Amino acid sequence: MNTTNEVTISQIINDLTNGYTRTKTSKGYTGNGKSLEEKYSLTKKQLTVLFSNPSLKGRKTKKIIPFPFKLVDDVTNIIEDFSKISTASTKEEFDLTPQY
Repeated sequence: MNTTNEVTISQIINDLTNGYTRTKTSKGYTGNGKSLEEKYSLTKKQLTVLFSNPSLKGRKTKKIIPFPFKLVDDVTNIIEDFSKISTASTKEEFDLTPQY
């Protein structure tokens, strides 16, 4: 019986959001099989073709920046959970300027 594995675009985007790099030689690779190359057993050429898809083109790995605390703004009563902040995979940026 011939079975074909299916991988969705949203799965790839989710992997990138969770810190998976494209290859194990990519900048930011942390080891432990956290590359798309290893997870899906792809060659670099196959990854190039994969990321030529319009929905994946230009997508980058999100780097998670761990903070060991929550910042409590006792001036405006806003709690920022810095443990959830990651760098943006697109050109969006975070504005942490207090809004008064």
